[in-house]
Amino acid sequence: MNAPEPRSRLAEQKARGVTPELPPVSEAAAPLLGWWLDVGPTQPGGMGDVPLAYGEIAAWSRTTATPLEPWQAQLLRHLSREFLDARAKGADPMALPPWQVVAEDQKRAAGLELSRRLHALATVHEQEAARRAGRTATPANLPDVEP
Repeated sequence: MNAPEPRSRLAEQKARGVTPELPPVSEAAAPLLGWWLDVGPTQPGGMGDVPLAYGEIAAWSRTTATPLEPWQAQLLRHLSREFLDARAKGADPMALPPWQVVAEDQKRAAGLELSRRLHALATVHEQEAARRAGRTATPANLPDVEP
């Protein structure tokens, strides 16, 4: 007799009547997550689900009249890849959850590090845009975000 297909952690929790604890979503991230879920977390491929293709994201953007910056399209594709990776890992009922509750000081340190990295990325982006436009990136046209 064939063994039953193993259930994911989410399926196990739902079967036990447990509502899974999900990570909080910031106001800044909520629209991007909403767009990602609207376009669909993945798309069908020849051997199962695959990450969203840029063409799929662009088609969704045009169809819904939702203009996307290139970094936003990249983030939607990245979320799709991460979702598939987490879903594959989550098929193991003994796998660790993809996130966990952390102490406030850890959140603050992570937030500061994220701010520092985003500021650096925005600065590089502005410098590249200035270079392409034939101008010099000055403190006046660099992002007004402190690390």
